[in-house]
Amino acid sequence: MRNPWGTGEWKGDWSDKSSKWTPELKQRLNFQEKDDGIFWIKIEDFCKQFSEVTVSKLHKDYIYTFHKVKMLNNA
Repeated sequence: MRNPWGTGEWKGDWSDKSSKWTPELKQRLNFQEKDDGIFWIKIEDFCKQFSEVTVSKLHKDYIYTFHKVKMLNNA
């Protein structure tokens, strides 16, 4: 996931400081431990933490499009 504001990240399992990361996984997934707004999260945790998602795209002519999705069950 990526926080579009670039700061503030998930702090649970698979976060930058999570003990679940192995050196092999870090290498395979190009993992970087820094506060850059990019983070990994389990789908179960994602569904609990977020009520909607917006997928955005900035086209080469600076035309912006997005698609907002509401979560059906965020419990």
